[in-house]
Amino acid sequence: MEKTIFEKIQDFLVSLKMEECLTLIKKGIKEKIPAYEMIMKGIYEAMKQIGEKFEKREYFLAELMFASKITNEAIELLKPHLNTALETSGKILIGTVSGDMHDIGKNIVGTLLKTSGIEVYDIGVDVPIEVWIEKIKEIKPNIVGLSGLMAASVSSMRNTIQAIEKNQLRDKVKIVIGGGTVSQTVADQIGADAYAYDAMEGLKIIRKLLD
Repeated sequence: MEKTIFEKIQDFLVSLKMEECLTLIKKGIKEKIPAYEMIMKGIYEAMKQIGEKFEKREYFLAELMFASKITNEAIELLKPHLNTALETSGKILIGTVSGDMHDIGKNIVGTLLKTSGIEVYDIGVDVPIEVWIEKIKEIKPNIVGLSGLMAASVSSMRNTIQAIEKNQLRDKVKIVIGGGTVSQTVADQIGADAYAYDAMEGLKIIRKLLD
């Protein structure tokens, strides 16, 4: 059985075949395959597989960074073809919590938010708690998005939220968490306002929080 274009995108990205992956993305654009579907069914699914390889120490930081480079270039190709729009606008501060270097999922979410009229401040990966506090005070976002793909990220998210509370900033922001190891149960346990399963759900949640 022939693989779908989404499965082929996954294969090329997980195998770190940059030229082949980008060529296939361009082919999909030409054939008018929805950009969002290529992102979520191709790139996002590949990102989850790459994250698993990193967890199992089959891939290391060099592979992770190269996969991120491929992903960023693919998203740049797809960005003009995304058809999303939010009626409300606001500020969101996003980043990957301390101890976690994964940025592919965060980058996808950030791109979709930007193309949907949200003002996005991406503060990167492995973000120390004190930087979260500093940036919340500086930027005054409506929403803080904590991302993490590793199991240890749950503790980092909890510690970050506790620090936000300690600095008397909790009532000023809504906190949304996302990543492969978190769930609504985790969100409830660590004191987040919401959990987003994927980027499109994240858009819906953020729109509701901004209303």
